[in-house]
Amino acid sequence: MFDKIDFKIIDIHNHYGACNVFDVSVSENDLIENLDKYRIGKAIVQLFPGVNDYKSENDKLIDLLKKHSNKLYGLISINPHIKEDDYNGEVDRLMKTGLFKCIKVHTIGHAVNPLSSDADKIYKAAAKYDIPVMVHTGPGIPFALPSMIRAAVKKYKEVNFILAHAGGSQIYSPDAVLTAGDFDNVFLETSWTSIDDKKWFLNTLGAEKILFGSDMPENLPVELFQFELMDISIEDTEKIFNTNATKLLKI
Repeated sequence: MFDKIDFKIIDIHNHYGACNVFDVSVSENDLIENLDKYRIGKAIVQLFPGVNDYKSENDKLIDLLKKHSNKLYGLISINPHIKEDDYNGEVDRLMKTGLFKCIKVHTIGHAVNPLSSDADKIYKAAAKYDIPVMVHTGPGIPFALPSMIRAAVKKYKEVNFILAHAGGSQIYSPDAVLTAGDFDNVFLETSWTSIDDKKWFLNTLGAEKILFGSDMPENLPVELFQFELMDISIEDTEKIFNTNATKLLKI
């Protein structure tokens, strides 16, 4: 299927650097060589949770994005459990670079309750800069339950929300489907979900609600292969792998 497409594949979920929460790391070579190997045209990159110094790590991410400006865009991921002025100041600094297109609520990695005042810092920043919010869902219940975002979705109707991992493979994917189905501004990123989940998302919600993401380099070929095995029209394939991300992230 991917041999016949004439559009660039966009992977909206990638990480860079080291992670003290999950004890993993992704180097520049890991990231770029893998994206090139599987012919990914554009990728959205974020820091892992659990960095030692978010400002210096963001500086490294900025350097990476500038170096690969033809391929990479940034996603802001900062632990919101800091002073509001410090959080907003760092978001402002990153957005002024023009390199960042999205912002993260890492419910498990940063221990963020989507209903909390600290989470509200993230939503306000997204509204201010007209960028989507990506929310980690699945592992990390109760904060990572997809429906925990419903109050924010209702409050910030102008903000688009992307449910990363779509609730987790066969764990809370039904909750993700119900949440995305109830709101026009909620979308599913499907990394780590099963092929049966993906078929169900497509048949229930339509291709307009689905975004392609891999999360980790070793998972990229798995995600691509699952979609290749599915009987999807070229039109729907383009929405999932390009058009939806292009519209939401303005890239």
